[in-house]
Order: sequence, then structure tokens, then C-alpha cells
Amino acid sequence: MDWLTFIADIVSSIVWPVFFGLMIVFLVNSSSKWLPYVRQIKYQGLEVEFRELKEKLDQAGLVSDPNYQFIDDDKIIQLAKIDTRAAVSHIWISLEEKIIQLIQHNGLIRFTTPIKFVHVLRNKRKISEEELEVFEDMRKLRNRSLHPYGAEAPTISEVLEFRDSASAFSQRLEEIKGEEGYVDLPR
Repeated sequence: MDWLTFIADIVSSIVWPVFFGLMIVFLVNSSSKWLPYVRQIKYQGLEVEFRELKEKLDQAGLVSDPNYQFIDDDKIIQLAKIDTRAAVSHIWISLEEKIIQLIQHNGLIRFTTPIKFVHVLRNKRKISEEELEVFEDMRKLRNRSLHPYGAEAPTISEVLEFRDSASAFSQRLEEIKGEEGYVDLPR
């Protein structure tokens, strides 16, 4: 064996472990950017499933303020550990209460439902198309949870994502409440 072959063998045996180590360091350092988007990771076959609703929240510009207290996180986490469907239902009820508060703020309680009112907000350009899409995705998860015929129960990750989305949407409703202009039903 000559020196060139010896050096080539050493380099080839070191390159892959060094590359793998650098990738782990990179992933750990940048995990705060991509980890919130991960819904599920499978080890064999290395399958990573990303959270769609989180991406849609970002696209819609809905960002949840960590200081904003929409719902008791500990309660939701405990409830999700027992029954994820119940946790989704609890979060949805809290979101509907926020929508009803905005309806009442505008004096429309007798004339509409929370879901119709959100569509009125879109038609009046009080919320964007992306924000409406986030709301509709939350509604689909709520329906899947409450009408489980053949559907799997949501995962704890989906419940936490649902909570984050509902919190961000609730904050947006608070902003609308403070905006000028009366939101009236279309005639």
C-alpha cells in the first residue's frame, strides 16, 4: 500500500462521520426555525411530516403573541392527554366565544352565526383570504373531531397546533374589534 492509497482510505473513512456530525450540529442549531413546523418524525426511512396549519398561519400573517392569554395551556395539554377530541372542542368553544363577542360588539347577535360572521368579515375585507383559510382549516379539524365517523382522533401535536391557530385568530378578532367601522351584515 502506498501513501496515496493510505491517505485516501483515511479520508474516505472520516468524511461520512464528519459530514453526519456537521449535519446534526446544523439541525440542532437551526431547530428553532423548523421544529415548530414538524408534526411527526419517523425514524426508519426518515420520514418528516410538517404541519400545514402552522405554514398557513405564517402566510396569513397571524402570529400568536406569547403574552396573549387565549386559553389555559396546562388545561388544554392535560385534556389532550386524556382525549384530544375534547381538547379540540374546548378550544373551538373558546374561539366561538371570541367571535360572538365581536358579533355582540357590532349588535348583530340575532342576525348571524359565528361561521357566517367570519365570512362577513372576509367580504368586508376585515380579514384576508389567508386568514379565512386558516379559520376553515380549524373548522375542518373541529368537524373531524366532533363527527368522528371513520376519522382518526387528532394527535396531541394537532391539538397544540389548533390551539396556536385559534389563539392567533382570536388576537386578530381583538384587533378588528378595535378598528374603526361598523361591521354590518350584507343586505
